[in-house]
Amino acid sequence: MSSPSLTVLISRIGETQPNLSAQSALLIGLFALVVVALPWYAIAEPFDTMAHEGAHALAAWAISWPVIDVELESNGDGGTNLPPRAGRPGAVLVGVVGYLGPSAGGLLAAWLISKGHSVAVLWLVLVLLGLLLLQVSSFFAVCVVIAAGAACYLAIRYAAIGKETVLAYSMAWFLLLSGVRTVLRQGIAAEDAGILQGITRLPRLVWFALWLAGSGYALVTGAKLLI
Repeated sequence: MSSPSLTVLISRIGETQPNLSAQSALLIGLFALVVVALPWYAIAEPFDTMAHEGAHALAAWAISWPVIDVELESNGDGGTNLPPRAGRPGAVLVGVVGYLGPSAGGLLAAWLISKGHSVAVLWLVLVLLGLLLLQVSSFFAVCVVIAAGAACYLAIRYAAIGKETVLAYSMAWFLLLSGVRTVLRQGIAAEDAGILQGITRLPRLVWFALWLAGSGYALVTGAKLLI
């Protein structure tokens, strides 16, 4: 049996797909929690970093700041390199959104899923990965973004609708949970908190509290939407 044409695949973006039962959604969430909580999370951490650094880059583009490149490291570290720019509000915006990026992405995915648009989640991820690919520079970063994009495309191209839905739920849960984990792990020592303290003179604790509140809100709200 041949795979659907690209035109048919694209047409599915606007269609609605049946959601999973609450029990199935919760089971996927528990599996994602295991992935995020246990030591093997290091394997998946670059995907959280992609959302973090991608949020920085999107915020910079939104205020017309050029992005030099985006760094992704195999140990989960990363960075978004921007040219020096004047304008404190813009610098604060770009600095704040990083640690909210994974949680915001997970919440958006959960909202789309709740509206029956699981396939649209996969297409959105694919587009965002394509944009990120234009900005990454290192060999590892190129490889991991291409691998993630290829996996997403193959799912869109060949997986049954039900499996695409499961993948969309998995992405949403992972981003919601990893967002909280990263904020807690970094704490007030987060590099972005230091940068924001230098810009605004507000203590690191303020930024940590903001990120924890934002990621916690996204997790609670997203979980309600998914279950």
